[in-house]
Amino acid sequence: LPWDQLAYWAVTIGGSMIDKAPPPVLGKTTQLILLGAPAIGPAGLLRFYLLHVLFVPLLVIFVFFIHYYKVVRVGISLPSSEEEVGQDTAKRVPADKRRYYLPDVFTDEMMLLLLITFVLLALIVLNVYPGAPLEHHANPNKTPLHTKAPWYFLWIQGLLKLGDPTIMGVVVPTIVFGFLFIMPYIDFNPSRKAKDRRFAITAWMLGLSVFVILTWMGTPFFKVASPPAEEVVQLMLPEEEAGPVRETDWAQLQLGEWDTRVDVPGNAESTANPTMQGLMEEYAQHIVVEDVKAYEKGLDEGLPNGYGKMIIEEWQDGLKKLTMRVFWQPEGSDEQTFEKTFFIDEESGYAR
Repeated sequence: LPWDQLAYWAVTIGGSMIDKAPPPVLGKTTQLILLGAPAIGPAGLLRFYLLHVLFVPLLVIFVFFIHYYKVVRVGISLPSSEEEVGQDTAKRVPADKRRYYLPDVFTDEMMLLLLITFVLLALIVLNVYPGAPLEHHANPNKTPLHTKAPWYFLWIQGLLKLGDPTIMGVVVPTIVFGFLFIMPYIDFNPSRKAKDRRFAITAWMLGLSVFVILTWMGTPFFKVASPPAEEVVQLMLPEEEAGPVRETDWAQLQLGEWDTRVDVPGNAESTANPTMQGLMEEYAQHIVVEDVKAYEKGLDEGLPNGYGKMIIEEWQDGLKKLTMRVFWQPEGSDEQTFEKTFFIDEESGYAR
């Protein structure tokens, strides 16, 4: 729905997963119904908008009605510590322990809702959490480096790195969600006490561990290799998100040519500017770390004798041009360079 790069490519990845669903005619038809076209576009954006503002709210209301209907018809059991194993106390809660929905439960839920709303508004007003970021406008012709799914789908992206996209991206998630759906109906353990549910608790902890590991595998840190110099620039100035340079106050990005080598003649100004000095130290550290990573991964080329430069120019009123250059010189070869240019607006709002 934001129609930025993150949203666009996340939906593109999801659409390609749906396309892999067997049999082929089912996958392609489902993808066409969901996106409205072979690729995401205005028709797909409209479908996702209606999905969020119409279908999902109706689904949530339906589920809530089922829940409260069951509460009225069946009741709510006492805590497991207050009932015997196998005893159903839902309909036989003692009168002195009953809590009625009106006014007790309803009042508590409304107060909790107001408290959560107040805390969220306070976080935004106090700028503790400035809100969900809006990245660059969706561009079908530009795939950002390290494109990833939203955090709650990273585990599926981690699965995709392990094998066939049809099995890992469609079959396995379907089995997982299907099992979670039927699990309450196949649990025949009469006890709700933790000491009697060691197997279920152990299985849950193992499942949570697998989920955390797969989520990490879905990030760019696992099985994603880019040239070390490109990784250095990505860490300082990511194509999406902010990064340390954009988070620096715009006025503190002093015009000039800055070098990570503190002993270079003419670079003394960086030591007199604490902000730029900090950026250059972080820049130099990333170069060293990426060189070590390249060596550990057995890549053909790291960043031997590496250093970096940051050239800041005033491009126009309220706009600065930043040129990031990474230099390295393999043994017996000429010095090599990687360069990338960015523009930062004074009103970008990235600064901390």
